[in-house]
Amino acid sequence: MPKRILPLSESQVESAQPKSKDYKLSDGFGLHLLVTTAGGKLWRFQYRHMGKQKLLALGVYPTVSLAVARDKRGEARKQLAEGLDPSMLKKMQKVPEASSFEVVTREWHERYKPQWSERHAGNLLTRLEYDVFPFIGNIAISEIKTSDLLAVLSRLQVRTLATAERIKTALGQIFRYAVETGRVVDDPTETLRGSLPSKGDRYSAPTMNCKAIAALLLAIDGYQGASVVKCAMQLTPLLLVEPGDLCHAKWEEIDFQKEVWTMPAESAGIAQSHIVPLARQSYEILRRLNSLTRHSRYVFPSLRTSLRCMSPNAIYAALNSIGLTNDVIAGNRFWEAAGTFLAEGAKVSSDVIELQLKLSKNQAAYDPMQFLPQRHEMMQKWADYLDELKNRGGDTVQERIDE
Repeated sequence: MPKRILPLSESQVESAQPKSKDYKLSDGFGLHLLVTTAGGKLWRFQYRHMGKQKLLALGVYPTVSLAVARDKRGEARKQLAEGLDPSMLKKMQKVPEASSFEVVTREWHERYKPQWSERHAGNLLTRLEYDVFPFIGNIAISEIKTSDLLAVLSRLQVRTLATAERIKTALGQIFRYAVETGRVVDDPTETLRGSLPSKGDRYSAPTMNCKAIAALLLAIDGYQGASVVKCAMQLTPLLLVEPGDLCHAKWEEIDFQKEVWTMPAESAGIAQSHIVPLARQSYEILRRLNSLTRHSRYVFPSLRTSLRCMSPNAIYAALNSIGLTNDVIAGNRFWEAAGTFLAEGAKVSSDVIELQLKLSKNQAAYDPMQFLPQRHEMMQKWADYLDELKNRGGDTVQERIDE
């Protein structure tokens, strides 16, 4: 059992004296006071983000009191719960607008736009606005490191490898432009080669067995954090989509009357939009969620502002808080499990399965309306199967599901 850290008192902070070495006085939940040999008293918040240990400076005592330091710690913890990096956000607040990554990128886009098709130029800018600018847009382009770019690509990779590859290519072009125009000296994208898996590895994650699925679903149902995040975790396996695709969903894409979610082509990663039929369980979760977030255009708005969608890192942070790793909810793990059950247990046609899971190699000929009634029925069978797994604790359902 972890050792309980007692909170600091004002008298402890005020009376702390320098020693022969710097030392820390911990207040718990990552906050500590660093007392230096010179007598300085510095507030620091220690945390982990994307698997890395980080340290955030919160100010100097007594200018920043114990109470204010705790407030800053609370704000940083909220940012982490949303999947954001407090240190990165602090950097973004200090940057002169003219030198930011977003400003340089828009300048690059405007310069080369005449060489591209109108559709390509529009799609590229949209991807950058949704998937890159919220994370590094306000940082000075000269301060961006390879690790910052890898963090952006890692988020995208979870959602769709194809989009991550496109963004990686665009980042290389942007930084080469920044070198040419004297904004940066070195191009941090040069070391990104091989940072993404090959396309052949896209569906290579190990399949989850029935007991593992049941344990995951039960753990999610027991999650005590934000309701919006919990709903996202519950819907990901039900809808058979990536967490990143789900987080970008908008209310205008949800048709409660027809019981479908229509993903736009940019999110679906194919030439046409993609229709996800809503099983009864998914419909009920979305109806419940609608009463919480209908003030935003996003089904899953950011915890900080309803003008932006929630980051999938909020889902991963929630999973970590209940002792699970990020990859347990990756769409490809459920696609394999669903494919096996639907083909062997529910006797669903392979054409229907492949079309719904977007596994067909002939995506150019994809018709989002094809087999729609059968796909509705298939998604209901999958949702019922997940309920049955939870109720049975993971025992495999061998019998055919009655129609």
